[in-house]
Parts: sequence; C-alpha cells; structure tokens
Amino acid sequence: MALTLQPVQQGEILTTLIAEVPLVYIDRHYRQGAVEIDQIDQQRWISPGPHSLSAAIATRRYFSTTRLNVQTYYMATEFVKRGMGCSITDIFSAQHNLAPEMIHPITPPMAINLCLLRRADVSLSPMAQKFVDFLCQRLRQQLKEINLRLYPDHKKSIAPLG
Repeated sequence: MALTLQPVQQGEILTTLIAEVPLVYIDRHYRQGAVEIDQIDQQRWISPGPHSLSAAIATRRYFSTTRLNVQTYYMATEFVKRGMGCSITDIFSAQHNLAPEMIHPITPPMAINLCLLRRADVSLSPMAQKFVDFLCQRLRQQLKEINLRLYPDHKKSIAPLG
C-alpha cells in the first residue's frame, strides 16, 4: 500500500480515494480573506513543483512566469514564510509549516485527491481494511480540526463542516 496525491492509472494497481484535501493560497503579506485564483500576482508566484499539485492548479490557471520553481511543497512554504512570494499548497502542509494568518482559502475552492494505491491482484486483509477505514476517518477529523483552528468564525472555511 502507498499514499499519493497523484492517482495512478495502471491495470495492476488499484487507486482508492481516501480524502479530498483542500488547497489553500499561502502568502506572508496577504491579509484580505479568500483569494480568487485569477487575482494571484504572477510576479510573486512560487511554483510548488510536484506534478500532481501543479496539474491541479493548471486546471484553474496557467502561470506563464514564476518567481521561483521548487521541488517540494515544504520548500514553497519556506520561501513564503520568508516573504519571497506566494503559492498554493495543500492544507496539511500549510498548517504544519505556516502561521494561520499566512493561509487563505481559494475561490472557487480547490482540492487535490489523496489516494491509496494497492496491488489489484491482492485483496486487503481485514486488518488492512480497518487501517484504511481509520485513516479515512482520521483525515476527515483532522480537516475539521484544522478548519476550526484556522477559521473559527467559519467565514473563510476550507473544509466541509458536516
């Protein structure tokens, strides 16, 4: 088994959606609530690098120039933390690495699929299935907790509250 943000389409591998992880705009200097993806300053854009995240962003907007290209979400958050630009990342990476005031919802909302990969020729054992169920439940709970911590008034909510 493996977790990935990029679903695999191969006959010998099964992909199971575990969670839809919200994407957020990250910027040290922005303080105005939700940001429309078309309003992001291209001159300050830090490309987050990984194919799956870049592909998700490209469905909404193409950035023809970038201030920086990085190879990991972590590097993007570190450059944002130092005020060197802005980017988009998943909510888990953002809340782990940045102060809440640097994390903003995107309008319209965007998400990336967190998927479980496993061999198609081997079924999950009952214990493995319980682990997958636990993982799904825990991720949903974490999304609610992050949402409440970052946006206690629900005005800038990024995660389903139900």
